[in-house]
Amino acid sequence: MKTETINVYKFSELSEKVQAKVIERRQERNASDFESSNLTDQFDEIITEKGYTDMILRWSLGWCQGDGVAFYGKLNRDNLITIGKRVLDSIDFMRLPGYLDIYDVEAKISGEHNHYHHWNSMEVDIYANEDYHNDEDREFFVSFDRLVQDDVKTISIQLEKIGYEEITANSCEETAKEELYNEDEEEGERYLADGRLA
Repeated sequence: MKTETINVYKFSELSEKVQAKVIERRQERNASDFESSNLTDQFDEIITEKGYTDMILRWSLGWCQGDGVAFYGKLNRDNLITIGKRVLDSIDFMRLPGYLDIYDVEAKISGEHNHYHHWNSMEVDIYANEDYHNDEDREFFVSFDRLVQDDVKTISIQLEKIGYEEITANSCEETAKEELYNEDEEEGERYLADGRLA
């Protein structure tokens, strides 16, 4: 029987060239291990807080054309009140509950059957199922629809930014280095001189 000795190294003990290879492998692993469900939950919390509850949430963030974040679904009276509080001026907001009482209002965000899901794939529709009593009432709903459409687009753009920041932070070089140096202290992974796992 022959006995061979194999040297095993902490990350910090590897040469700079080998460390660079280990860091690159860790970044790839972090990117593939990314928990998309955590990001979906984060998006859902944000839109719910803004008044868009029980929405269908769709997103794709792969740095490709057509990528983004979108949400779809029906908006009920409570949704419209919560959203109205944020997007309407104080006078129009005070008028909103009365309008919702007078008219049989339907509201939805559609577009969920599109191929792409991003800030411009959502279409807001807020309308009364009956004739408006006057032009002022009709104009109120046209204006409210426009404000909600702008709100939806703004939120979508914010979610996309948050998503890309999370994905980038998860797979960036600094995160990989920090994890590897922490493992040095915690008796984590050990390496052969060429950077392969021991």
